[in-house]
Amino acid sequence: MNTSSCVNAHEIRYFIDGVLPPVGATCRQDTSPFAFLRPYGGTDTGGGAMADLMEKHVR
Repeated sequence: MNTSSCVNAHEIRYFIDGVLPPVGATCRQDTSPFAFLRPYGGTDTGGGAMADLMEKHVR
């Protein structure tokens, strides 16, 4: 998954028409590479799923 619509456009143009980007072309990142991931559990969220799971089994 590319995080740049500019890169995506160059890829599509290459695969469909066989046209390379201009020499020296650069693209900027549009979105975070991991924007689609959502945190689940872990120490940043107060212990998370593992802490809850361990508590259920210890009792």
